[in-house]
Amino acid sequence: MKKIFTVLLFIAIFIPVFSANYTDLPKNHWAYGSVQRMSKIGIFKGIVKNGQLTFQGSKSLTRYEFSVAMDRLLNNILKIGKQLDNNSNNNVDLSDENFKLQSNLLDDLKSSIANLQVEVNMNKNSINKTIIKVKELENRMNSQGGQKKNTLFYLSVGSFVISMISLIIVLSS
Repeated sequence: MKKIFTVLLFIAIFIPVFSANYTDLPKNHWAYGSVQRMSKIGIFKGIVKNGQLTFQGSKSLTRYEFSVAMDRLLNNILKIGKQLDNNSNNNVDLSDENFKLQSNLLDDLKSSIANLQVEVNMNKNSINKTIIKVKELENRMNSQGGQKKNTLFYLSVGSFVISMISLIIVLSS
């Protein structure tokens, strides 16, 4: 129990130290979580400007800065791989062959996604054509329904007129 309490106390005290509080990155920014996570693991480091830690997210990234960030990322990956090798029997395979295999799987996934997108577009087109045909049929039915209503109206008026003439003839005789 003391160990758990000690670990929790350590986390409560030192985790805020490791998280970067950039003065120019609002907490409601869409990239806030990602920037904080990359800062915590040491990929991004802030820029001190006027005595304040800033991220300068709208500034263009140079190739130098990108190289440094990628180097930090690779070092973290290798460090995690070594820790896994030392702590368990599960080895992380960072070989070129595994990288090629993962790249091929990623290419296959991209191809599958592209094929699915084509099928989705075909289905959208088919649905749109069906909607147009249904609207055409509805319009035809409405226009034919209007003709039937007019025909029934004229038949009703005609029947009334014939009935009235018949009534006049019967009453006059």
